Amino acid sequence: MDEKNLENNGEAPVVNNPEGEKETVSDTTPAEAVTPVAESAPEPVSAPVDATDMPEPAVIPAIPSEVNASAKFNLLPYLAVVVSILVVGAGLIFVLEKQDRISTGLFTGVINSMEDSEPVAKVNNATITKKDFDSSFDQLKDIQAAQGVDISDLEVQAQLKTQAIDTLVNAEILRQEAIEQGFTAEAENIDARYNEIKDGLGGAEVLEARMAEFGVTEESLRRDIENEFLIQQLFDANLPATESIEISQEEVQAIYNQAGGVDAGLPPLEEVRDQIEQRVRQDKEQQAIAEYIDTLRNQAEVEVLI
Repeated sequence: MDEKNLENNGEAPVVNNPEGEKETVSDTTPAEAVTPVAESAPEPVSAPVDATDMPEPAVIPAIPSEVNASAKFNLLPYLAVVVSILVVGAGLIFVLEKQDRISTGLFTGVINSMEDSEPVAKVNNATITKKDFDSSFDQLKDIQAAQGVDISDLEVQAQLKTQAIDTLVNAEILRQEAIEQGFTAEAENIDARYNEIKDGLGGAEVLEARMAEFGVTEESLRRDIENEFLIQQLFDANLPATESIEISQEEVQAIYNQAGGVDAGLPPLEEVRDQIEQRVRQDKEQQAIAEYIDTLRNQAEVEVLI
């Protein structure tokens, strides 16, 4: 108990005089002259107590100064040490769990959130997160699996990962270029496209289930729809229309011959000409898009981090 508490109790503390005789200090004794007594002093009370109503205190020998000092140790440093130990311990658990060396579940949500926000690529000042990459990768795996591709093959997975990150990087490059050229996506168009996707899948519940399967939120889906409108406007303004792409007779004949022609059981060329021309136009359109993306990519600052 410290000096302030003793003073508030209104008791007359006991000290030793120089001759070794015990005497009681009166109420008028200054607080500085009182030697605090540990353990034996009464508990503090909420209201002042008249010292004249108190019984004569028992005589207690004075406590040596070095012992008295230790009785008044400051608890704060000890609490700080304990807290530090707890913090370090929690940090160690967090690191080990993040490295999959232990599994406590204490930091699962935090770790998942941090991993989702980790950058996998940077395009100029924009960051592509691991969450976006995982979603793109899962969608590509789903498409390939539906086509009968063995997605458990490590080489196939490596190719799909490269395709996923390239798709995201190229889309971000095109989005930035579209905004730079002043294109925008109207809210009503985004809503209409979102509802079209929802109805095409069979309703809101089916859409939500599909989004959950690929880790897609409504916000991210609407962002992708916005990018779709932006990029389409960019292509329309900078690339030739599909219908305007010219196709020569030699190109049509070459495709027909490569497929085996009449010897392979194909119908006469004139019967399949329109199909072949459509195929050639699509190929040329994709080639023009690829060349345009390469041009923009060479002008951008791209850093792939995985």
